[in-house]
Amino acid sequence: MCPDADPCDGMLDVCYACGPVPRAVALPMFLSAKDGHHTKLPPVRMRRCRHAALTLEEPNYPIQADGEPVVASRIEVDILAGALHVWHPTR
Repeated sequence: MCPDADPCDGMLDVCYACGPVPRAVALPMFLSAKDGHHTKLPPVRMRRCRHAALTLEEPNYPIQADGEPVVASRIEVDILAGALHVWHPTR
């Protein structure tokens, strides 16, 4: 979902869609994420941060964190630098 994410830079990469997105638009948009082509679509926003706080309008809004479903109306995420050791190929 975040093709430019670097697991070692101490930043949280966030991808989300803004506004109402009809299913007819959402499905092709989701499928385009496979190749990273979703990042330039109008409803898609890409942000980088060390702290994120999300308040959702609906309690059962479909949301995922690292591919796992999350059920909540408010979510806060912080980066804990050095808490996870990640091995990745060098570019």
